[in-house]
Amino acid sequence: MAAETTRRRRRPAVSCSLCRRRKVRCNREQPCNNCLRSKNVSCVYEDNPPLRSRQHHPQISRPNNDGPKSDSSAAAEASAMNAFHFRTGASTTISSPSLSDPQPPSNIQASLHMRIKHLEEQLSRQNIAESQNDYPTPSTSVETMTLGVEPNGQFDFLHESDKSGLQTSIVRNVSHKTRFFGQSHWITSIALFQNIATACARYLSDGSSPASLNLHRCKALGKIIKARMVPSWPALLSLELPEKQLADELVERYLRTLESVYRVLHIPSFRREYDALWTSTSPPDTSFLVQLKLVLAIGATTYDSKFSLRKSVNRWIFEAQTYLSEPEFKSRLGLQHLQSNILLLIARETAGIGADITWTSAGALYRTAVYMGLHRDPTKVTKCGVYASEMRRRLWNTILEVCIQSSLTSGGPPSISITEFDTEPPSNFDDEQLLASNPIAKPADELTQSSITIALRKSVPIRLKILQNLNNLGMQSTYEEMLCLDSELRTVYKQLCHTLAKLPTSRFDVQLIELIMNRYISVLHIPFLSAGTQSPVYAFSRKVVFETSLKLWQMISPTSTFGQSTPSTEEPCDGDIQRLVIIGHGFYRHVSTQAMLMLAIELRSQLEESISLGPNLLRPDLRAIVEEGKSWMLKSVEAGETNVKGHLLMCVAIAQIDALASRLGEEEAAKMMIKAAEDSETVCMEVLQRIIADIEREEGSEGYGEQGLDAANDMALPDPMSLNAPLNPMDDWEFLMSDVVLNASNAEPTQWMFADGTMQTAAINTMF
Repeated sequence: MAAETTRRRRRPAVSCSLCRRRKVRCNREQPCNNCLRSKNVSCVYEDNPPLRSRQHHPQISRPNNDGPKSDSSAAAEASAMNAFHFRTGASTTISSPSLSDPQPPSNIQASLHMRIKHLEEQLSRQNIAESQNDYPTPSTSVETMTLGVEPNGQFDFLHESDKSGLQTSIVRNVSHKTRFFGQSHWITSIALFQNIATACARYLSDGSSPASLNLHRCKALGKIIKARMVPSWPALLSLELPEKQLADELVERYLRTLESVYRVLHIPSFRREYDALWTSTSPPDTSFLVQLKLVLAIGATTYDSKFSLRKSVNRWIFEAQTYLSEPEFKSRLGLQHLQSNILLLIARETAGIGADITWTSAGALYRTAVYMGLHRDPTKVTKCGVYASEMRRRLWNTILEVCIQSSLTSGGPPSISITEFDTEPPSNFDDEQLLASNPIAKPADELTQSSITIALRKSVPIRLKILQNLNNLGMQSTYEEMLCLDSELRTVYKQLCHTLAKLPTSRFDVQLIELIMNRYISVLHIPFLSAGTQSPVYAFSRKVVFETSLKLWQMISPTSTFGQSTPSTEEPCDGDIQRLVIIGHGFYRHVSTQAMLMLAIELRSQLEESISLGPNLLRPDLRAIVEEGKSWMLKSVEAGETNVKGHLLMCVAIAQIDALASRLGEEEAAKMMIKAAEDSETVCMEVLQRIIADIEREEGSEGYGEQGLDAANDMALPDPMSLNAPLNPMDDWEFLMSDVVLNASNAEPTQWMFADGTMQTAAINTMF
């Protein structure tokens, strides 16, 4: 044994001497299993260093052949030794050999170095885990503020806190019931109007004021209209279609508007089947019939400003939803059914049928596409022709747009990462080229039916990054990081404008691209708008919100000439974007309505900041814009929007502006705002009654027409505790159009206040 101890080993031994001599596996216990079987009294681990405790280690003299060590290296080694003994002394189970049999210094050093390396790896992993979780948590940097005292109307606004722990006005998230909204959702900016409810609180405390009762009546009339407009469920697919002349116009309206931006169909193939549908005597293909009805529904949203085809559109969408909801799964994993699902989501958003929850349906659509392999470029998956490859790329690109847009509208995380797909953007082909055997893509500076899609695809990474920072819980940015995102977005925006400026694009394409990009600029800065009116640090955000809102309004205003090459230029799509934002919901309603409200906020802030002994100077241009916005809101009601609260809020905001301009006292200003609310409700009630009369005249029935306002009065005050109280499945979380926002019902009061109190609660239930 004495001769063997002088031999150097490359690594320390871990088996006892008996197991090493017999070359059997040792379980490294004391005594080990083999020593127990052989009744060996001494189970010795000869070359293993003593690790149990500090007092068991012999004093070992270190060789001096390396020369004297510096103080820093000696201190580092001592620190490592101390850390090693601290971490391992209490857990090691290996017995120490006797002091009479010392271990070679080289073996001890090798073992120590291995243990130190292991500890360093553990420490490195711990640091990485801590850095990954280094984001603000509600317990440290976010404070929850409850707006309201009723369980059904309780909203929790999660406010950011600064380094000193003081709460700021920057809202990070909002939760309500079972819903959780990120910063891109409209509700994060609704607190800007809470001072209106504060001013009107004591005048609406009893709930019996004309403003409260009239709002109940408007809600009841809206429910009557919805009940007459929505078909029964399930709505079985029928062969009924509008007249060919009307169908032709609706198809053309779809193809020249949204199809040019969100490519779904191969237009020549669609036209061929569409023409055959009117000439063939055999029953049409069911899948194509569903696609056609969805195309007609989308085209009808730009047919006229009154949305006269709303009832037919609702039926077409319900029939498509019924068909696509059938329990058939594998047989529908094809491109045609994928196209139908995309068209269904677009139709729901434009027509306002469940537009607020398209985000959940878009997630299912995205996963279906991934399951079908559309997230991989066709050249890397299977060998297919140019037509099939391009259709897969187009559909994947449109699915990305649908998912991103639904995330922006709903305030939910996009659940998409750039690293999760490698599908290339569509090539610059016209649809007719794809019918050839070996088509060649056109140059990038030549306009094709895919040019808009290709140009917009370049902005997907930055738009996705913005949504992740706004809506993902662990990626909320600081103000400085937000400014970096703003700079990056503007760079991409400039490149996009430079690309499209060289192409003879239609006015609708230009306006829609402008709406999309400016919406992202605005949504980045709106969370900091309230802080911008209080601190000069965020003044840039206030400026950006004002400028982008003004630009957005110029694009959607009926009197605007935005996007026209010359004042006399006329195109078939003139007015399409205006009809779409009046009739549409989701993104289209949010971008227009919020722009008008932000302009009203800016005008109000300017008046509040004005310092003068005379009357406040009111900017006539901004005052005219917000007045036009009130008329725009009324057009939405005339087009079939049953929720009047957007128009009501705009009227009250204008009254508040006029009161500030006239330097009225708080009491006079509150009465002026209440009078504006009553006038708004009176006008909207008249519009809703006309709509009901038109429906009954069209159907030749006598339902609520004879009862008129009496029917609304009977339905105005339902018992919220009744189990038979009707539930409205059509209530949507639309921007300032939902019953949730300006809820006067006791069933679900929405109370936008920062204080508890009976009178304030009643006012909020009425006004907000």
